Amino acid sequence: MSTSPSSRSPLTGAPDTPVLDNDTLESLLALAGGDVNFLDSVFSVFFQTTPEQLKSMKTLLSASKWEELRRLSHTLRGSCATLGAPGFVAACTALEAACKQTDNDASNEAISALELEFQWIESELTAFKTKS
Repeated sequence: MSTSPSSRSPLTGAPDTPVLDNDTLESLLALAGGDVNFLDSVFSVFFQTTPEQLKSMKTLLSASKWEELRRLSHTLRGSCATLGAPGFVAACTALEAACKQTDNDASNEAISALELEFQWIESELTAFKTKS
């Protein structure tokens, strides 16, 4: 799996951290008996729900609803860990920490990192499915 673009946020890991973990994707694919359509269905939920969750994060941040924002980030972090998106997980973790500190700037930075990682995940998944 190729790594993310050079513009990756420091919040999301080292520059050579993959956008999607190849081993996790291979494990998901093996669980589905090699059915790439299974990956499509798993990730389709992620692609359908995440944009709204990111929008909600911005709304919660602007309203200083720290605990709700922290919980949403925690939930999204768990989903992305299952999908094998380490940079997205790292940005969610950073957002959770920023919420605990009620740090507006760090929260904004983490949400921006999540938006970029989301775009890269879609691209990386397409590349993975093409090779599988």
